[in-house]
Amino acid sequence: ILPGTVIEEPVAHIDVMPTLAAAAGAALPTDRVIDGKDLLPLATGDADTIAACEGVHPKFAQRHHQAIIETLDLPVPDAPAFAARPDDDERARSKRMAASVRAVAGDVGVEAEVLAPRRELNAAARGDRKLRALSGWRNAIVGDQIRAEMP
Repeated sequence: ILPGTVIEEPVAHIDVMPTLAAAAGAALPTDRVIDGKDLLPLATGDADTIAACEGVHPKFAQRHHQAIIETLDLPVPDAPAFAARPDDDERARSKRMAASVRAVAGDVGVEAEVLAPRRELNAAARGDRKLRALSGWRNAIVGDQIRAEMP
């Protein structure tokens, strides 16, 4: 990295550890999940944009989507529609889901909000199936309980 190097790309703090590890030639720990990405190619000049670095973290993309779109020169997507307030049936389904999730969370020793945040339960009560709680490890723990209450 040349002295005085300035990177104009937006980066996030979660990328510091993987980037410093790469610079030092060290391996990342394997006993935990490391969400950050190695952005050393930006500093060394091997990549011109963050898009050129493999696997931009989804949270980074979510927070900085406008800058990424401008950098990649992509069309700007429409703003997401806001969900209507839940009706009585949706509220009741959401409460039943929350009770099921709390019970499972207690059994496995995890906070219920980690498994299925309230906004996801509200979305599930409306029938939305594209939720973090219904994918990956969360699905394995509480997916069946949530789906049992879905419309």
